[in-house]
Amino acid sequence: LAVRLLADRGILADCVILGSMQFALVGLVLFGSVYLQMVMVMDPLKAGVAMLPLLLPLLLVVHVGGRLYDRRGLRLPALIGTSLATLGMAVQAVAASLQLYPLMALGMMTLGTGVGLVMRPTNVDAMSRAGAAQRGQASGVSQTFRQVGGCLGVAVVGAVIMGVFVRGVQRELPGLVPPAELETVRAGMLDAMRGRREAMESMRAGEPAVRAAHAELVSGAVAAGWWTATAAMGLAWLVAWRAVPAGPASTLRT
Repeated sequence: LAVRLLADRGILADCVILGSMQFALVGLVLFGSVYLQMVMVMDPLKAGVAMLPLLLPLLLVVHVGGRLYDRRGLRLPALIGTSLATLGMAVQAVAASLQLYPLMALGMMTLGTGVGLVMRPTNVDAMSRAGAAQRGQASGVSQTFRQVGGCLGVAVVGAVIMGVFVRGVQRELPGLVPPAELETVRAGMLDAMRGRREAMESMRAGEPAVRAAHAELVSGAVAAGWWTATAAMGLAWLVAWRAVPAGPASTLRT
């Protein structure tokens, strides 16, 4: 792995942007499906369809991002894309706490538009700045940052969500169920939050008060995790603003 390539300011900026955005995206997609099933009471298929507003804009806008990069370099699409992505992630965090799917879908569309503008140009820019002989190495470095960012997204966003959720369960549950059932219901809530289908179905079929409390706790916990993802998107925007060189990569056609 040619770590020396990171001495190039442009390549380092590309890698940080890719890692930060993957951090946020993985945390969104992984826990978004659980949120939609537990709070919006969707089955797995409907939850998957409900995530499509994130994907469809990306498929359309990616071509715009590529053309913009060819004409103006990375800085402009990176600034616009990371701004939209940060805004979209923040909107989804608000929507999660309010339990409003239309607002969540709007946030996904905004996020998908931003990702479409920045992801492909950033990959191309990293390889282009390395020169023809080192493009394979540049691709390896940038994709390593991207995958490590995704792994950290699962770990950090997941830790925030589960930490907030567990504290909420410990605070709210004793007033809702008899002491003899406390541990069983608590374990079921945690299993449902981990995405175990049997526990999710059992929770949806449980007592209305417990079901409502569980949905409220999931909403608050997922919102906290998505605010963490928003901070990662904000880091990508800051790097695009402060560190991405102006103009196209000089080695693009070598």
